[in-house]
Amino acid sequence: MKGIFMQYGVYGVPHFVLISPKGRIITQWLGYSKGSIKKKLEELLDK
Repeated sequence: MKGIFMQYGVYGVPHFVLISPKGRIITQWLGYSKGSIKKKLEELLDK
């Protein structure tokens, strides 16, 4: 494991990483189901 896997700590697929425009990791999560990306973004916007 090297490259992006090591840089972002990816240990499973699918693995999502939300990165700010400044390159900072905001959050990351594993897995996928219908609508999961939209739900995650809505959760983050409600904070």
